[in-house]
Amino acid sequence: MKIGITVGITKEQESMWINGIKMNAIFLANALKEAGHDVILLDTSNKIKGSYKGKVVWDFDKFPIFRYLEKAKNLDVLILLGTTLLPQDISNYRILNPKAKIIKYMCGNNYVIDMERSLFKGESEAITTYQNNIDELWYVPQQGFQNHEYYRVLHKLPKDKVFPVPFIWDPMFIDDSCEFYGKVADMASEIENNSEIADKLIAPVYWPKKPKDKKLVIMEPNMNIVKFSMIPLLIAEEAFRNGAEFGELNIISGDRISKNHYYSSIVENLDVFKAAKDSKIKMNWVGRYPVHRILAQFGDVIISHQWQNPLNYAYLDALYLQFPLIHNAQMIQDAGYYYNDFDISEGTHVLEACLKEHDSHIDEYNASSEEVLTRYTVFNEGLVSTYNKLLENLVAGENKHNLSHRYNWKTNTYR
Repeated sequence: MKIGITVGITKEQESMWINGIKMNAIFLANALKEAGHDVILLDTSNKIKGSYKGKVVWDFDKFPIFRYLEKAKNLDVLILLGTTLLPQDISNYRILNPKAKIIKYMCGNNYVIDMERSLFKGESEAITTYQNNIDELWYVPQQGFQNHEYYRVLHKLPKDKVFPVPFIWDPMFIDDSCEFYGKVADMASEIENNSEIADKLIAPVYWPKKPKDKKLVIMEPNMNIVKFSMIPLLIAEEAFRNGAEFGELNIISGDRISKNHYYSSIVENLDVFKAAKDSKIKMNWVGRYPVHRILAQFGDVIISHQWQNPLNYAYLDALYLQFPLIHNAQMIQDAGYYYNDFDISEGTHVLEACLKEHDSHIDEYNASSEEVLTRYTVFNEGLVSTYNKLLENLVAGENKHNLSHRYNWKTNTYR
């Protein structure tokens, strides 16, 4: 099939790390190409003049991108992912290409985003893109709990046309970003044989250290309530009260909230903050950076927390780079160091154990991580096959493959 996936490019050489949406589009394109389809990216922003070749940061020949109107009329399937279209634009597209099928591919927690835009001052200028003129709605599986029914009703779709799809991840952009340091595997080998390099090298690869020298890092984006740094901070706080040793605590994407008076009034009561004030440890609130830079500069152990968002590229990137990850993401509970929900006490215990014991079983940890990571890549044949069956069902207008559409996190396919 000829498939187009929408993205929005605002300037030449736009970074992949602004948000995850362009990565999501390219990862999907990669999986659909692996399934044998002809896939292109479609830019709906009209900000780039002339050919896109040499103006985007990915391999144009592998993932070609064109202006939406130049190629949309020749598609079998249009996937609205990186950008969406207004209802009138969809109607116009139906006239332009009446045989094409249209999928809305949802990647974010729209119920929470819409709630915040509706309730809080300063968010009212955004407009909705819910519509009743698409064929199916696919969403990443971590968003199902709050959004499945929300999507169904607002998009006016039958129950059998709204469902989760396998989550897709790939290390391609992490590898590209690490070229400055050398490929991950090569660098790890070099460090292993030269401890002096390990002591001096600032690179996004985990290297054992004494607990008192380790940097704890919290890298939630702090942009909305589903990924906020407070629970990880309290896990570090309780571990510190219990006598855990670490040298530094860094809160990424924390520079803005550190200026919030109410937030500061909470933090200033913490023992870890008082210790930092007395220069016993270092504590920093810094800006937002790509994950490879965060792990190169700010962290040895990651403490994370999410609320109904139990899959995240940042978590998978961290596992790929072999860092210990403390997390409550139940869809990867078989990787990293898992604690339940909002259980700070359990998270504290997990962190304390990680600080003491991780370096003695790194090989087992990394082998487990690799096994989990594979299920989100095109090396998972079930993932590729599932997408192929979804597309064939879409074109056929019926569930001819009898897919259950019930997501299984252990396989990243269906039950």
